[in-house]
Amino acid sequence: MNKQKKIVGVIVIIILILATVQILNREWVKMTDVRDDAITFQNGDVTLAGNLWIPAGDGPFPAIVLIHGAGKITSQDYNYLSFFFVQHGFATLTYDKRGVGESSGSYKRVDVKNGEAVLEDLSNDAVAGVEFLKCHDRIDPNRIGLFGVSQGGWIAPLAASKSSDIAFIVLYSGPVSTVGQEMFYSGTTGAGPGDKVEGISLKQASDMASDYAGPHGFDPLPSLEAIDIPGLWMFGSQDRSTPAALSVENLDTLVTQQDKEFSYIIYPNADHSLRDVNTEQFFPAMSDALNWIIELDINLEK
Repeated sequence: MNKQKKIVGVIVIIILILATVQILNREWVKMTDVRDDAITFQNGDVTLAGNLWIPAGDGPFPAIVLIHGAGKITSQDYNYLSFFFVQHGFATLTYDKRGVGESSGSYKRVDVKNGEAVLEDLSNDAVAGVEFLKCHDRIDPNRIGLFGVSQGGWIAPLAASKSSDIAFIVLYSGPVSTVGQEMFYSGTTGAGPGDKVEGISLKQASDMASDYAGPHGFDPLPSLEAIDIPGLWMFGSQDRSTPAALSVENLDTLVTQQDKEFSYIIYPNADHSLRDVNTEQFFPAMSDALNWIIELDINLEK
């Protein structure tokens, strides 16, 4: 199993390297000059352990805090993301989720009953990571963003609503729905626990999740309403875990009614990992995310 994971990790890195051919004209950083420092930082009495990747050069560099998806995720699980961003001039902070690996605290799954409390803790961990970066002499404190994967779609906006030091958020298959709606949707599609409904489209499943009358738990909309920073969401049209259609509807409402600077990309035929469900090839989501960040007013040319 570990050997298979390593092979998959290598394949992902190769795909990301090839994808960056599409990046705007930017010089790559030599990996031999990149620093990968083992670090720790505090959130109250919880110690978060991880890695800080810093590009070659003096800086100060823009930085990204990588936020976990669901499960017992460690810093090493996101090495491929750090590898990608550091080669394009971004420092990246990854860390073991609380209660996992070298981080202290207790690991807890998110559900409708405990979601608000657990996501509160996880968002505070992300804010603590931002505070750690702000004090680093090679980091530009005005150009720190969050990159959330899957469950990170709930954590990143909540963290951003608590800190004025977060300049942007990028969400990779992150839901813009309540925890209850996401769990109902993934159960309906067969991606998660619950009663799978046969013979319906993912759009129909998303519509059913929109009308879900059960317990909802954590809702990301108040956090999204509270923030005034750019955000990018990337969805797969064939995602059976995140209700992409419902998420897009909620984003459209926030943009039209509250003039939020939110954007999204829908990759046709892509699953939760943003791979084509037929060919299993990754869509250029990382390239698209990097280009979007660069085009912001806080981009590297500023």
